[in-house]
Amino acid sequence: MKKVLVIAYFYPPCNMAGAQRAASWAKYLPGNNWKTVVITRKWEREIREMKDAHYATSRGVNIDSTGEAEIHRIPFKPGLRDVLMTNNGKLWAFPRKVFSLVILMFEPVIWWLSSERSFNSYVRRYLKKYAVDTMLITGGPFQLFRIGYEMHRKYGIPWIADYRDPWSSAQAVSSSVSDNRVLRRWMSRFEVKWTSNAAMITSTTSPHAEEIGRFVGKPNRVVMNGFEPTDFDAVKGAPKFEAFTITYVGSLYKEQHIEIFIGGFKRFMAQNPGANARLCFVGVTINSAQAHRVQNLLAAYDTFAEFSGRIDRTEVLRMEVQSHVLLYVAWQKEMGYVGSKVYEYIASGTPLLVVPSDHGVVDDILKQTGAGWLADTAAEVTAILEDCYRQYLGGNAPRAAINSERLHSYSRAAQAKIMAEIVNSL
Repeated sequence: MKKVLVIAYFYPPCNMAGAQRAASWAKYLPGNNWKTVVITRKWEREIREMKDAHYATSRGVNIDSTGEAEIHRIPFKPGLRDVLMTNNGKLWAFPRKVFSLVILMFEPVIWWLSSERSFNSYVRRYLKKYAVDTMLITGGPFQLFRIGYEMHRKYGIPWIADYRDPWSSAQAVSSSVSDNRVLRRWMSRFEVKWTSNAAMITSTTSPHAEEIGRFVGKPNRVVMNGFEPTDFDAVKGAPKFEAFTITYVGSLYKEQHIEIFIGGFKRFMAQNPGANARLCFVGVTINSAQAHRVQNLLAAYDTFAEFSGRIDRTEVLRMEVQSHVLLYVAWQKEMGYVGSKVYEYIASGTPLLVVPSDHGVVDDILKQTGAGWLADTAAEVTAILEDCYRQYLGGNAPRAAINSERLHSYSRAAQAKIMAEIVNSL
């Protein structure tokens, strides 16, 4: 049996969405005739806010076997930028931002500034002892690709650069890098360099894979995030909430036009003033600016809304099963962004309401699986909520017409099989 080395920054028990992608390969690639070894960092804190990911962990390497794969968890030693990010002093706010950008510029040429430096040294030691047939490196965003670049030059190991999202080529979502033209141009040079000897790139959707492939000049394939059916075993059969509950799970970005849904919800409440309804926003408060944005939009309806930060994953799954409708806010006219929650939603059995439609990948998933409804206007949102609420009042939970065969194609097992085919082709 051949061996694949998976290098992943995010990995369980980290409770961020990216961790599940690499975990699915560790679970399913061995069943596709690949001995799988994962090198990741330790995760000893629950991530309730972004700074929680930047604290040091305990020393020493933990090596364990999941039954399917061998997992190496290395200590996390914060880089200078991590130290700045965990400083809470208000007086430090502006200098911290400036220093972080300066450090970000120098990290590609000075390894010891980077928190990824421990990955580099550990992978080097591992490859001196053990042979591998290929490497699969999932970006966070792309700094770990430097390891693939250097190890290919040293050992000739073929490798795949896996992107969860575009980075330098990103168009839709702003960040400290994408909003800074000089920094973006500088970082893009290293992204292109570090992927130059990759066998190919993979990404989560066709628009993204094609966009990144053009940018770095590499062939591309699509491996979606997918869902794990067994995740819901512990909460299967949980009763629906007493109140008619619409739940949104995850972060919210300024590019997501939640105003359309809220406009439709307000109309629904105006037409049903005594409705026993509530909105739950789980994980939104991790971005305080976006939480305040939603709270302001719902100012006159705040008694119907609940907000929280990240909560235990099992409790999130339970809420998804117990809710009557799950809300997803797509990037309007941006066809490639699909939050990992979409896959979890469609596996929950609770119908999904997408507002607005992306007229792209999310549209296709919903139409193929029959897992919910699309709405582009507040009036359409109101009509859908009215119909769901009538079913609720009649004692029935709203239902979607699920296509089980198409649904399975979005499972992590099915997507890992695609990744195994890609690895086999190298």
